[in-house]
Amino acid sequence: MASRNDDAFHTAFTAMLAKELALPRALEAELPTGVVATRRTDGEWEWVFVQNYTDAEQTLALTAVFHNALSGEKGRNRARTGSVGL
Repeated sequence: MASRNDDAFHTAFTAMLAKELALPRALEAELPTGVVATRRTDGEWEWVFVQNYTDAEQTLALTAVFHNALSGEKGRNRARTGSVGL
């Protein structure tokens, strides 16, 4: 089966699948277009890597306190990403 769909369809479809399958999110936050979050663990500690693939700084609303390993800052309600800088 094949179909041609726009980005809005693919976004809605994958969101529906993730919800239906109860897939865990790496970060409980709405991510702007071009920003991805990945969670990794060693069984004891967890790390969340936020990557911004746009050429503009992005701000994320956070629901927990996070420590920025690059800057040393603690993000309490929001975090800023750098840009790709292409």
